Amino acid sequence: MASLNKTPLFDYHFEVDAKMVPVGSWTMPFQFGDGFKNEYIHASEGACIIDFCCANIYRLTGKNFEKMHAIAPAVQVGEGGFICWQEDGKLVDTPFAIRMAEEDFLCSFAPSAKVVCSKKFESGELQDLSEVFGSIAIFGTETLEILAELKVDIENWQVGTSRKIEIDSVRCIAVRTEIANGEFPCVMLFFDREKSDDVWIALFNTPGVWATGVGAWNLCRLQDVLPPYNTLNCALPLLLGRWNGRKIPQPGETVVWSAENAEQQAQVIYSSQVPHAADGFLLFSGKFAEISVLKCPANTDESGVVSDFCRLIC
Repeated sequence: MASLNKTPLFDYHFEVDAKMVPVGSWTMPFQFGDGFKNEYIHASEGACIIDFCCANIYRLTGKNFEKMHAIAPAVQVGEGGFICWQEDGKLVDTPFAIRMAEEDFLCSFAPSAKVVCSKKFESGELQDLSEVFGSIAIFGTETLEILAELKVDIENWQVGTSRKIEIDSVRCIAVRTEIANGEFPCVMLFFDREKSDDVWIALFNTPGVWATGVGAWNLCRLQDVLPPYNTLNCALPLLLGRWNGRKIPQPGETVVWSAENAEQQAQVIYSSQVPHAADGFLLFSGKFAEISVLKCPANTDESGVVSDFCRLIC
């Protein structure tokens, strides 16, 4: 992974022996010592933090604001959250968008979305703030209580609204949202990139907070019926869940699931490339045949929604 980019928190991840994987052109933690399943489960009783300093962060004004406003028309000044960016009925990315002013968006896009952003937005007016801002998410049932311990004012903080807060004297733009089908409160933090270590350590040293990687985060995304983080059109090991008695695929064998809901239809193809046990969890090197949501039909309810996906596999 020597040729991959590294976030300001790479040395920390490396020192604690996190399992690193490619995320776009970056090397990022897939899990820490407790494993991604335990990290996800911990979010139900505490809180977890994840490094998002690999994201593409842009300020969108002028014509670019108009284009982003067309994607996220309901977001008002002082509001923010994850947005489903679709073109021609297909999901392009799920950026995190904050409307800072009447004609000013601050948006965080997946690492793999740089090319599609350059095609969608006016490149000459695109303000790339990726080297200015760092980003960390804290999520789990105790998220707000833990922030309160750090002297953050959480009173009357509505879901989908932004605040300016401080973590260990580091000024942050913070947006309260929810993930995992609304099960976990989540706060996205944006701050001076050079202060990434200060924010991470302050959060990590707070009792009840675990570090987590994209493995646990992807479980949350699957529960929201969203594609795993940054696996759009690129290979990345990820959890699919228990095989539930089906024939175990051999290395290199292709496995196909159908994935569809009222708004999106596509096919997802995975090839098994790593060892796995018949009664355990499967890791695949996956590639989306089409940009889509991921579902396993065996784990959907009558409406086709993977609302209990994570509970089934945990």
